[in-house]
Amino acid sequence: MDSRLADVLMLGELLREVHPEKSVREAASYCVQAAAANATAVSLNRPLFDAFHIRYVRKTLEAFARSGVGIVPEEQEAAFFARIRELQDRITALSQQYDTALAEDRRGVWLLVPGAAASNATPPAAAASAPGPPSLAPKDALPLSGTVSVEGLPADFVAARLRSVPAASLAEAVAAHTGLTDSAPAAGDSKEAPAVVPLPGPLAAVPPSGAPPVTVLEISTDYPDAGPATKYAIDRRLRAAVSLQSARRGFPQNQATLASLLAARAELSRTIAEAKAKAGAVAPGRAGGPLDADQCSPAGLSLQSMMAKEPAAVRTLLDRVLAIARGPGERERLALERMLRQDPAQQTPPGEANPALPDGLRSFDLGILMERVRRSAFNVSSDRTRAFFTYALARRGVITTAARLFGLRFAVVAAPSLGAPDDTGIGGKARDRALDACLNPDFAKSLTVCERPVITPLDESAVAVEASAVPDAHRWHPSVEVIDVYTVADGSDETEDDDGQEPFSSAPAHTANRGAYIGRLYLDAFPRKDKYKHMAMFPVRPGLMRWQEPSEEGRRRRQLRAAAEEQQGGAAGAAAAARRGLASSRTTSRVGASALARAMSRRSRVGSGGDGSEVVLEQHPEAALVCNFEPEGPMEHSDVVTLFHEFGHALHHLLGGRHQRFTAFSGASTETDFVEVPSQLNEAFAWDAAVLASFAARKRTDEEMLAEGAGAPQVEVIPGDLVDRMRAADAAGRALGAWRQAYLSAISLRLHAGEFAFSPDAEPKAAPANAARRMVSPTDGKDGQQSLEPSGDGGGPPSGPPSGQSTCPPLPETKTPLDAAVNLIADETSPLPPMPGSHLASNFAHLVGYGSNYYSYTWSDVIVKDMLGPFEAAKAASASAEAQPANATGAESPADGQQGKDVDPDAGSLLSARNAAHRYRRDVLEVAGRLDGDEMVSAFLGRDFEYGAYEAWLGEGMGAAWLGEPGQDASAPGEAAAPEAADKTPAS
Repeated sequence: MDSRLADVLMLGELLREVHPEKSVREAASYCVQAAAANATAVSLNRPLFDAFHIRYVRKTLEAFARSGVGIVPEEQEAAFFARIRELQDRITALSQQYDTALAEDRRGVWLLVPGAAASNATPPAAAASAPGPPSLAPKDALPLSGTVSVEGLPADFVAARLRSVPAASLAEAVAAHTGLTDSAPAAGDSKEAPAVVPLPGPLAAVPPSGAPPVTVLEISTDYPDAGPATKYAIDRRLRAAVSLQSARRGFPQNQATLASLLAARAELSRTIAEAKAKAGAVAPGRAGGPLDADQCSPAGLSLQSMMAKEPAAVRTLLDRVLAIARGPGERERLALERMLRQDPAQQTPPGEANPALPDGLRSFDLGILMERVRRSAFNVSSDRTRAFFTYALARRGVITTAARLFGLRFAVVAAPSLGAPDDTGIGGKARDRALDACLNPDFAKSLTVCERPVITPLDESAVAVEASAVPDAHRWHPSVEVIDVYTVADGSDETEDDDGQEPFSSAPAHTANRGAYIGRLYLDAFPRKDKYKHMAMFPVRPGLMRWQEPSEEGRRRRQLRAAAEEQQGGAAGAAAAARRGLASSRTTSRVGASALARAMSRRSRVGSGGDGSEVVLEQHPEAALVCNFEPEGPMEHSDVVTLFHEFGHALHHLLGGRHQRFTAFSGASTETDFVEVPSQLNEAFAWDAAVLASFAARKRTDEEMLAEGAGAPQVEVIPGDLVDRMRAADAAGRALGAWRQAYLSAISLRLHAGEFAFSPDAEPKAAPANAARRMVSPTDGKDGQQSLEPSGDGGGPPSGPPSGQSTCPPLPETKTPLDAAVNLIADETSPLPPMPGSHLASNFAHLVGYGSNYYSYTWSDVIVKDMLGPFEAAKAASASAEAQPANATGAESPADGQQGKDVDPDAGSLLSARNAAHRYRRDVLEVAGRLDGDEMVSAFLGRDFEYGAYEAWLGEGMGAAWLGEPGQDASAPGEAAAPEAADKTPAS
């Protein structure tokens, strides 16, 4: 096109000036004018601009550069690219092999529940339940004797997990785990864990094969089982057994798989680095010279597209976090260690000396000890707090909060139907009650009976529960809920075209009376067989503005319309042509920015492009929240936080897909070390008293009602003082948690930094070539959240050197076993030693999904704590304004600037930070990948992020009495504070 325009302009200018015939000179002048008009049309052509968008071009060229494209001479490219493709295919296949092995490796324990075992103390509710069939295969069930107690486990938890196991199956389970004591580790040996470990609480005798079925408590390694078991079980042997089974998932097959994956990534990154070095594309001025280990490592390659940019920046982050957290974390560790020693219930029973129960504080001790700290020091118990939460209430709360803060509406278009027990693992009355809880708003409306005027009733208009039939509401299982998301219907999100007219087609019928359609959310909330075991947001479809050629008939109609409008002449004709986005040799038009904004806020919108040859279409984003919550019954507040976390990812994907013209920038397609910012920031709302009071409530018991007499409220909203204590309790152990996050980040980084060499022993199973992986993080605590990166470490097909000597430093000659490498890092970095027999490398899924970039959680946490500043400032300002008395005369009060001030139910809460939320939506969520993470931070904060807020957050709990004075003994359990009577209220 440029060439043709140049021909006309150059020759026309010449002929116009030199040709002897006037008619030719006039024709040449006309051609020059027409060519100039076309050049102007090209310069104003939006589709063409999009095609050459500077950021997209830059990012694309950077991805090509990371792949080595354009570096290798053309005659060598075929062989070079073939090797890169082979390595990428191998990485993809090994990644899928690791994930599949981990997903299919479901283990657990079978704890005998003999009726005669008084020490077992089976709760009455459990004894009254009819045990169901086991879900674990005998080879995967570690059998424990009836001497192991279930004390501390909630009665409803135990009752739901009683199983009737045939005696033959129990005997098979015992046989599968017999002889484990022969492989106990040598004393003091922590470098190489054994393949098997001794049985905690071994069975004294195996029932004969002809004996009747045996009742067992089955606790699997699935998220809803293992979490409560390790948090509440008082018997240390039970916690150790469940933790051990969890820590051995994926072993031994994933050891060889991960070693091969790491070796393939290392070869890939070295190949690319060497090719670039030889071409002078890496380390300018040192072409052909030596490279350092970081430049040749998978971490160095991957981090080029991150905010951190290079491994040195990650090491700086981890060093700084360790410097901040180690001192406070050591105080917390010593206090917990002291509590463990002082508690007789945590000691190994006489005669059961067992290497599987090592002395000293271990990770499986943290849950119950921190629960004890919360009870004794902060008067907060999980029994008390979990009574206020169910999945149905939490679901409503997270949706309502997003609606109120970000100006959204949600409409259920396909309600969950839990189906038959065989399909879901849930059946009978539990299924029916769960469905009622999801769809029936009566209980939520009953919150208004509480005599608390500051409590705002749930806004039903913001969470429309409408089971309307939508033809395209497809789902993969009946229990999946389908929700459509819209902007508010007040027009605040709309932008009129220049002439005030709507140039695009109307929205679908089912969007009537709502704002702009944004996208679709799928909630796959409940566990079932063969389903993903953690919590994650999975992108289903990116939001996208597309431009495509129209049909011939459409082009013909546009030409006729253009001719008719041109005949109108004058400004009216030009305006009409511009409004329709048409162009001719004499009329240059455009698609106005406001028109584009309208196009991007409608479903299936159609409009014309700048030159009349394009059509605007929109693909709306869709996201799925995949969780494993119990459909009914009490819910841990930590699970509520997890739901808010994953919902933050979903909001990022949906809102970030609204205004995108490139898939690469749509949704949560930001740098991996920024992608956790929206999810972690959304967690903050799950700790706000007003947010929790908008949905967290419990039905009061008959005993409570009788004690208070007539008129007593039937429902108790979660008290504000309880939320305050929950927040204070959350600060306990925070430094130790940050320390552990730094340790896991160190594993992720150092295994990918060229420090170790691994043997590529595993051959990948057949897998689709270059199959894209879109794993979004599991979220069990902070040890799992979400990744939106494709498999591999370059963001594209990488490359390597064609031939010649290596310019990378040699890898270590000795191949290091994975467990040995992890244990070495643990010795240097971990706050707690690993459990003997555990194999973290076999089940640390982020080593596959995130590669070297697990540090992203800590990096994002530092940013989030800083970005919460405007929200907290608005919260404080609203509380201060609400505290000022209204001016009795009705004149403007200089103190608060208000007249006849009404009570603001959101005052003093994060819900009052609507301006900050609007800016956050505009500057972060909706921007998505159009800007780099540091640019979004600067746009929102007006500066780069800083560590001050994160450091203050880590130190919030350091003055707590349970820690004692630095260097002194901490209080024993129960000495800090006596629980109040309110915390003795049984869970309803």
